[in-house]
Amino acid sequence: MCLSVQHQESSTTLTCLPIELLDQVISSLHNSDIKNLRQTCTFFHKIAQLRLNRVFLSTNPRDIQVFTAVAEHNVLRLGVQEIIYDDARFWNEYATPMDDWLPEDDELQAATGIPSWYRYLYDDDVADAKDSFDTGTETSGDLATKEVSETLWNVEESYKNYQELLQGQTEVISQGRDIDALRFGLLRFPNLRRVILTIATHGKLSEPFYYTPTIRALPSGLIYPLARGWPGTDMYDEELYGETWGGEKEKWRGFCVLTHGIAEHVRENPGTRISEFSIEVDQILAGISLRLFDDTECSEYKDLITVLGHPGFRRFDLPLDCTYIWGRQEWAVLHNRQFQDLLSNATDLQHISLSTNMDFHSTLWELVSREERRPPLRCIFPIDKWSNLRHFSLSRFFVKQEDVMDFLGILPPTLKSLELSHLEFVPWYAGSYRGLFEEMRLSLGWRERAPENQPKVVVFVERRGSLIDVSFEAEDYLYNHGDNPFTVGSNPLFREKRNYVFSDVGTKMDVLSPGYKRLEFPIYD
Repeated sequence: MCLSVQHQESSTTLTCLPIELLDQVISSLHNSDIKNLRQTCTFFHKIAQLRLNRVFLSTNPRDIQVFTAVAEHNVLRLGVQEIIYDDARFWNEYATPMDDWLPEDDELQAATGIPSWYRYLYDDDVADAKDSFDTGTETSGDLATKEVSETLWNVEESYKNYQELLQGQTEVISQGRDIDALRFGLLRFPNLRRVILTIATHGKLSEPFYYTPTIRALPSGLIYPLARGWPGTDMYDEELYGETWGGEKEKWRGFCVLTHGIAEHVRENPGTRISEFSIEVDQILAGISLRLFDDTECSEYKDLITVLGHPGFRRFDLPLDCTYIWGRQEWAVLHNRQFQDLLSNATDLQHISLSTNMDFHSTLWELVSREERRPPLRCIFPIDKWSNLRHFSLSRFFVKQEDVMDFLGILPPTLKSLELSHLEFVPWYAGSYRGLFEEMRLSLGWRERAPENQPKVVVFVERRGSLIDVSFEAEDYLYNHGDNPFTVGSNPLFREKRNYVFSDVGTKMDVLSPGYKRLEFPIYD
């Protein structure tokens, strides 16, 4: 029997199945599989509809092309509930360790046209990919690392592709094409609820966090410097000082584009259903400069007020960049209720997440007062205005144990989940995770609630440079009969004593791995 006859008989058999059963099967398929199914016959082309509930936008031409095509489609556009803006921009140059520079690098660059920094990063990534596969430490189940190892593009081909990506991005920015596309999309997606800004798109080598159209179009096995895009994400780049928000805001171009675009749309279309704005860094030590919130007259601050104050606004995730913000006056924005005034506009808020990129292992904190960088939580969060709060998250803050307990005690009973990650207690000898959870267990009364009313607990800490998820153990101790997973404390003066949990507790995590399952939240109604 020829293949065409077999194919025809298979299609005929499937079309005899009840529509309800076919719908259930099709609903479990990826869009790529649905595309293939639609090409088999006119029957499946009609009933197998693509599920496009999210679209991607960035400064890459391919993303804009697909984004615009969906916005122009009279059926697909109606299913879009989420826009993900990729702000992980490619750079003209990346920093490298000065110790690795050799005089002959300049000669090689002149001969090949490939900068020494690019060759260094390429060789470094190739070595990592081969080492990862040889030692069996790859994390993805699809042998992505093996693919890189076996189908490597040479450095000349890699650099050529990178230059094409960089050129396309540069042209988009100079013409503002992403701004125009966003404005068009906001008008064309009537069911849009959530807007996400991320720099984690490219994930790890050959393991992207999001498969955007640009990433899907990259040649198989291509090695290139992973785009991140914000200050602090180039591991070898060390800026000596920070500027005012007005002098440095172009470093956060995507944030400026989104806040202005959403705010403008809200003002002109007060009936819009946009209710969530999330900025994702996924444990990358980066964020939006804290200096923004000290400049209440800047357009970005005013745009945020408009977005947060929109009736029905439900969710706000904000990571803060506190790099080179040392002075007491610069931290005053969190102490003097100025930041709280901004959040007070979101009276319908149900989900708030606030984090910083402070590296508590830095020797800086041996020189700068930790207590002065500990804002009372009631000065930051207008909790009295959030009677329907369902999720609260605080990460990488200096805190006082009694202040945290006081704040947890006034959270509304509607709370469904709580994250307390990477907290640094001050003074270190009078507070700790261990003491905090002991108090939570004894005093909050959550243990006596019905299981369905007990907030889910999320806790991430560091142990010897690794990210450890202690959520299960913390929750088991809080609500059941598990042991307290935390140690007595962390001495900042002795790095070898900076242990938050016992050595056999928790699960080592890689949040940029495709296999990582993070806590997902439905779109809030």
